[in-house]
Amino acid sequence: MKEKDIFDELIEVGKKRGQLTYDEINEALPSEFFTPDEIEDLMDLLNDMGVRIVDADEAAPKEEAAAPEYEKTEDLVQAYFHSMGDISILTKDEEVELAKKLEEGKEIIAEIIRPIGITIRIRELYDSDESMAEMLDEEMLTLVIETTLEQLEAMVRESRILNKELISYGGTVKSLRALIKNEKGKKRIRAAILAEMENLFGRVYKAFRRIESESGIKIEALLFIWERINKVQSFVLEAKNELITRNLRLVVNIAKNY
Repeated sequence: MKEKDIFDELIEVGKKRGQLTYDEINEALPSEFFTPDEIEDLMDLLNDMGVRIVDADEAAPKEEAAAPEYEKTEDLVQAYFHSMGDISILTKDEEVELAKKLEEGKEIIAEIIRPIGITIRIRELYDSDESMAEMLDEEMLTLVIETTLEQLEAMVRESRILNKELISYGGTVKSLRALIKNEKGKKRIRAAILAEMENLFGRVYKAFRRIESESGIKIEALLFIWERINKVQSFVLEAKNELITRNLRLVVNIAKNY
């Protein structure tokens, strides 16, 4: 079962009952395979959908009238174990191959971000930190990659928001500047429209220059690089999901013997 399938199953059960317990979520999403952020994101989504997350002793008892419907619904954990039976156990060669894919993905991302100014600054910052002197090179590389990607993602998110504001004005700072110039050249200048465009231009231009200064690359290059990173991350996520799911199959297989 893929990570998305597990999430979908939890959401479906939560929607039917109107609530899930913390124990049910923890059982379906073992901390060994799901990060706290992933679990927190799911819980936020459930809350947004009106599904309450409660302790086991706070869970509302099932109504008698609803019993026939719930009798048809498999227990969450049992359904999960049952679905795992369709997945084959990971062989040693397959495990090695998936591990290689994960490592290759990491190396590709490291190579993509290596020459970027922000990566260089982060690496220099960590290298000068005495508390990290004992850190292994591999650990340092992982930390640099994670920190860089986190900051790049925030910059890309802000850049896309700014670009959306420019859609009505041609989609770029250059086109907005041309519109301002054109408006100023008219015999009857529309003061309110001109002021609005100039305010937007000043704010967006300043924000873009700040992002470029912090990242060390132009906005267009930043967005292009992030698309490349996204493709590699999808490749890595697919390998990670398969590794997790197939290893979980082994855990389930062992558990069935007890």
